[in-house]
Amino acid sequence: MQVKFRLIALIFATALVSIPSSDSHSANAQKKYKNHVVIMTIEKRGSIIIELLQSEAPKTVEHFLALANSKFYDGIRFHRLEKILTGLEQYGVLQGGDPGTKKLDAAAMIGKTGQELNSQYGIGNGGSGKTVPLEASSSVHSRGTLGMARNSELNSGDSQFFFNLLDNHQWDYKYCMFGRVIKGLEVMDAARQGDKITSIRYMTKTGSKTKTPRTEQKPPLR
Repeated sequence: MQVKFRLIALIFATALVSIPSSDSHSANAQKKYKNHVVIMTIEKRGSIIIELLQSEAPKTVEHFLALANSKFYDGIRFHRLEKILTGLEQYGVLQGGDPGTKKLDAAAMIGKTGQELNSQYGIGNGGSGKTVPLEASSSVHSRGTLGMARNSELNSGDSQFFFNLLDNHQWDYKYCMFGRVIKGLEVMDAARQGDKITSIRYMTKTGSKTKTPRTEQKPPLR
């Protein structure tokens, strides 16, 4: 009987050691979801899941999340798609975030240059009216990252953002890079000028959607 009791005690003690505590689960979850994550849905294209890098661009991420939470981006169309694959300076960018595009149909935008859209509809200068300071000290614009557009004034970034469709290293440390695509690169590649953003929503740790926690603005081509 004594041997049997000791065996049971040994099994129980082993079980206590092998079962992770709730604290360790919490720590692992916090490590896995260190950065905020949002899901951007583009009409007729699909969804892009984006990790926001608040440690590198805290004010920009906070501003972007606040706009997303207020549904500012719902219905906005991408107004700029440029991809140059030849020559010494190759680049690719998909840009959106101007609320003026909500009034336009896709047909009115497709095939038009930024200058034409600006002269005809004033597109390219719009924003939320609140700007953020430039946070670009660690910004590297690799393919699949998300940048904050601005004009010639360094601290003029607002609501307009751009996806780097290619490695655009000519913009490194000059324009804020505040996010990266972690799922949906094929959707980013398929998006076109005039496509509508249905929504941008904050994602919880379980992957569900919830509220966020708490000018021409195009990058230079040369």
